[in-house]
Amino acid sequence: MSKQRPRKTQGEQVREGRLVYLAAASSTVIAATPFGHFKLFKVTFGQDGSIYVPFPYLDTKRGVLSEADPETEPDPKTLNLRRNGIVVEYDVKFSHHTSGWVHFSKTGEHALLPRRHSFPLNGPIGIVFDFHLYWLRGFAAPDLKKAPRDLPLVLRFPKHPTSIRVWGEWRRKRDILNNTEDPMMSVGPAAMVTRRTDGANMHFLFLGQPKGYPLQEHLLMISAEEIPHAEGADSPGAVFLGGWDDHEDKRPASPRMLVFMYPMLGA
Repeated sequence: MSKQRPRKTQGEQVREGRLVYLAAASSTVIAATPFGHFKLFKVTFGQDGSIYVPFPYLDTKRGVLSEADPETEPDPKTLNLRRNGIVVEYDVKFSHHTSGWVHFSKTGEHALLPRRHSFPLNGPIGIVFDFHLYWLRGFAAPDLKKAPRDLPLVLRFPKHPTSIRVWGEWRRKRDILNNTEDPMMSVGPAAMVTRRTDGANMHFLFLGQPKGYPLQEHLLMISAEEIPHAEGADSPGAVFLGGWDDHEDKRPASPRMLVFMYPMLGA
């Protein structure tokens, strides 16, 4: 009996002139530390260009989904997520549609949960998601002996962080090239970007949509950094932020956003 061939990774590296990026319909974001590898969440592209962020890798499935307004409650610890949200007993998927509509839904189902309008993906740029993840050892580990079904997006940490922040920025390809210091140098699929606000050097991975998908003028730039451990976060968990109003070259028109928090404690 002949052996089955290993499944090929669903992704490729693409070069467009000086720009080099990874392209895949489905990717898994992985943190690699001296203690091992940890699957954090997925990023998938719909055939209409929409961006989906499923979150299946945390054991706890009890969380709260909400629309929050930090301007009315400036201390994030006091945000009343239940006031405009719901408590769920399953993992969820965040959807940012090409039209700009964003919402949460149960993975594999169509039920709409908190929903609002953000920026469309076919023109503007901005932050798509901002994850805060606590106690990485509580997240699922990939089986490194098997060929991955999704493209692995590996974020490497020289020391094991207890808590990290991972975020994704939707950027135009031409702007990325125009902001490089050397106009002759290739850029990507991994690049170091100097953050304008504080001069910090941030490492990004460039992720694009596969050939045949509509939004070929943009890339999702994914980066991560270690963050201070949050008070009270004494077990594996995550806080997700996304769905801001149009905020290209300015602060969000509204501070409102969609938020989920896992685990949700209490009744």
